Amino acid sequence: QVNSLGLPAAQTVTQPNLVVRFPTAANAAAAQFDILRNLAGKGVSFANNGHTESFPTADVIRAARSGGPTKLTGDPNNGFLLDNIPPRVLGAQAIAMTQISAPMGPNGDEFLIDLQFTSIACASRPLEGDVVEVLTHVLEVTQDASVPIGGLAVNVPVRVVFGDPATLFPVAGQFRTTWNLAAGAPPECFIRFSPPALSPPNSGVATDAGVVLTFSEPMDPDSITPLESFRVQYGNSPGAGNPMYDTVVGAVIPAADLASYTLEPSQPLRNQGDALNPEPYTFQLGSVTDLAGNQLLFPLPTVGFTIDPAAPQVDSASVSLNFNSTNEDGDINGNPEVRPGQIIFDLTKGEIRPRGVNRISAPVDQTQLVVNAMIPITKAIVTPLSQYGSKMMAVWRYHDMGFGLLDEQDHNLDLEAIYWQPFGGAISGDFFPSFQMSVGHGLKLPDEAVNGGLLPKYTKSGLAKNYDNNIPPEESMIVLSDKSTGYQLTSLDIVNTPAGVKLMPWPYNQKIPPSEFKYWTWRDTALVIANGGQNGTGVDTDRLLSLSGGSVGFAKFYKKGEVPSIGLPLLMEFRTYPDTTAAGSNGFQIAIAINSSAQPYFRTFSSGGASNSGIVTVNPDQETAGTGGVNPTITSRLDNQSQAMARCVS
Repeated sequence: QVNSLGLPAAQTVTQPNLVVRFPTAANAAAAQFDILRNLAGKGVSFANNGHTESFPTADVIRAARSGGPTKLTGDPNNGFLLDNIPPRVLGAQAIAMTQISAPMGPNGDEFLIDLQFTSIACASRPLEGDVVEVLTHVLEVTQDASVPIGGLAVNVPVRVVFGDPATLFPVAGQFRTTWNLAAGAPPECFIRFSPPALSPPNSGVATDAGVVLTFSEPMDPDSITPLESFRVQYGNSPGAGNPMYDTVVGAVIPAADLASYTLEPSQPLRNQGDALNPEPYTFQLGSVTDLAGNQLLFPLPTVGFTIDPAAPQVDSASVSLNFNSTNEDGDINGNPEVRPGQIIFDLTKGEIRPRGVNRISAPVDQTQLVVNAMIPITKAIVTPLSQYGSKMMAVWRYHDMGFGLLDEQDHNLDLEAIYWQPFGGAISGDFFPSFQMSVGHGLKLPDEAVNGGLLPKYTKSGLAKNYDNNIPPEESMIVLSDKSTGYQLTSLDIVNTPAGVKLMPWPYNQKIPPSEFKYWTWRDTALVIANGGQNGTGVDTDRLLSLSGGSVGFAKFYKKGEVPSIGLPLLMEFRTYPDTTAAGSNGFQIAIAINSSAQPYFRTFSSGGASNSGIVTVNPDQETAGTGGVNPTITSRLDNQSQAMARCVS
């Protein structure tokens, strides 16, 4: 498809970005009916001519690179052909051709004509190169004419460049000229509105109008932006002088030929005026360039316009940031409009960029304040790696990993790997042919704070027996390790933490190249959860506050039922499918939050096992709620916190 920009721009000078194929054989079935030949009638030879592909047309192939932006390629013409002609703003005025002289010139295609401008305010002096368009004729002004009087330009010399000179007669049309202060027309005559203004050139504009500007040649779309170089501003700022509210937010839409651009506001324009004081606006054209990087020959001054006072009243406003300062509203405290942490400012270019990649490991162990207060279990816990099948949900909270609420560096963390702590630090070789691991944000946030009797105050703050009740309605669990990949356990995979604790990775992102890694974002600030942290006391948890010396139950960042994603725990679900070939002899080192009660729950599970009554298997896909375990040493269906580590990418 034809496009005004041509080939895609090169992004590097070290690699080709396009291929040119020279068919050396005609093939009607491949719609190749002829081949390229030189003046002697010879075509390109397929043999001994570099890289080829044996298509039906026997192509010789050449790699090449297109042009690219100056900042990447060093090309002063921005990747386009040499262009020394600067662009101009092009205007079109309604006219009537009232008088035509007899044909003149050697070809009988030259005339003297009179032009009556519809808008006297927009009557400009016709200059050499200007164009008159009427019906099926196009006329070019051949010499500078006199200044119009009362909107009438007389004896304008023109030549017919399109159409039959013999059929030229007086008729209405358009006069096209480029902006030039010396021509006499005000800059308001060089912008248009869609739909047109009721009182041209710049009064009676509709609230849903777009602002249109046309140039003498294709322009670089990257140089024409709605907040900086192609900008509509409020005359009566809805932000009471705050510069963040001065600019109308919208989108700049280029025409197919890239010579005409329309600013379409994102919402109807504000209209709080009346017949005596119509709502004012200004249009500002900044530094725009053509495709080769040339700036306008004659910059267009600021243009004012007003809204039709008879149009429906609209109370709208816009807020925008240019990122040329960290304090764009200029408040005396110097507070930034966008908090750092997730982004990096480039004030010179007026850009914000994502923070750099930073890999971190977050241990869930005794190095963390709240986990250190838990009581380690002295027996190995098999769930969920049971040969008889198991389904388990478990949670880790943000403070179990040493994270806080207000540091954006700890928000939007992409999980890359998750580990667990084997009991005794050793692993017995085992293989589960079918094993699945999923993650999500937990709807519940366990808080093991105790009352004066050392019993839990928020017994319902932890996981529910019903698995679905632990998942926010706004989110679904994401499978990180698919059932079909299974889980191979070997002592060769054990890793050591800086503290010397031995950990075992879950199969997620293991033994595959990094290019195939799967990521999921925990503490995702784009996820809006309506009722997070139910049945507790909000965040920070009372347990954390009591251990850190904070004020328990007071001045919470977020109340219960209002906890956002950054305060919700990492919810993990494990499904182990029954298989008698698996040994199921590896146990977990876990800790319980408090020893006075099993509540609040940090885990909920259903596990099969062998007992005096026989063998019970569990198909995790059919489990909807925790039913506990069969082995008498693991009787509770819910319990407290496990220990391990998550590796994250921020």
